[in-house]
Amino acid sequence: MNENEQTFLATFDFSKISENIEAVRAEREAEDAREREAAEQLRRRKLWKEALETIPEIYKETLKAGALDCSGRWGYAYDLARAWIKESGFISIVGPTGVGKSTMAAALCREAVLAEGYSAEWYRMDSLLLQIQQTFTTRRADEYRRWNTQMQAIDDLCRPKLLILDDFNSRTDWAENTIYEILSKRYETGRGSKKRITIITSNRQGTEFDGLFRLAMADRIRACRHMIEFAENTPSRR
Repeated sequence: MNENEQTFLATFDFSKISENIEAVRAEREAEDAREREAAEQLRRRKLWKEALETIPEIYKETLKAGALDCSGRWGYAYDLARAWIKESGFISIVGPTGVGKSTMAAALCREAVLAEGYSAEWYRMDSLLLQIQQTFTTRRADEYRRWNTQMQAIDDLCRPKLLILDDFNSRTDWAENTIYEILSKRYETGRGSKKRITIITSNRQGTEFDGLFRLAMADRIRACRHMIEFAENTPSRR
């Protein structure tokens, strides 16, 4: 190495190269993070679009900006439930007709999908049971029937992270057994690595609500559930 080369190396600031490399690496990492965030937001919007297809039109209106009143004790109960949807288990929203049970369920559905990135599906209980009953018919599967067997229906209902069962009041033996199979499988799945949350709305309250379930299922639900009980227009936590 000649004298000029030695002088160049002695005066060259290698720290600048290191700083430039770090700056380029940081910019790439930031760009990757922005791309991941954009992809995640796109995924959540797609999930929300799919969830909206299952929500009744009347509740979609309440989800428009400014249409949902989260003030007072209703808002307090809603904030509690927003924290609960981060856990596996059951959220029961019970009370008289017309107090806002389904509205709260719809708002929680939106929160679960857009804020937490959950997949979600909504079923009115009588409609769901009718769809499952159709699997017992002997006619061939067609485009109007969603499931071909009851087991296929139960497996499919275990797929979304959030399942909303609205107006949960049926008490026939067959309905009780079917509900047991659905909730039991979601309960077992949620105990593992796959989070599962089930929101149930009903106008049955207290022991009457617990009486909708088999004893074994009622014990499981009580062990890992949160309940919001509406007394007229004022919700309370249980």
